[in-house]
Amino acid sequence: MQTDGGEDVGFAISLFLAALGTVLIWGVTASIGGVDLAAVGWICLVAGAAGVLLSTMLWTVSDSRPEREPRRRPSWRSGGLRER
Repeated sequence: MQTDGGEDVGFAISLFLAALGTVLIWGVTASIGGVDLAAVGWICLVAGAAGVLLSTMLWTVSDSRPEREPRRRPSWRSGGLRER
């Protein structure tokens, strides 16, 4: 099964979100008026972990399907039926 690499991008973005959330939770001590950076960090961490889990599950499902052989079309050119 050929893919366009979308699974890799989803996995990478999920890892980035998880890392960003981790930094916001435990690494940032600054505060922005009206925004709880630790809460934003937890949201990013949970979203990133869920994305990693879903990407891994979908990656596993797409890799476990058997590949189908391409359809063979008959060629009528030389007067007989033969495979290309």
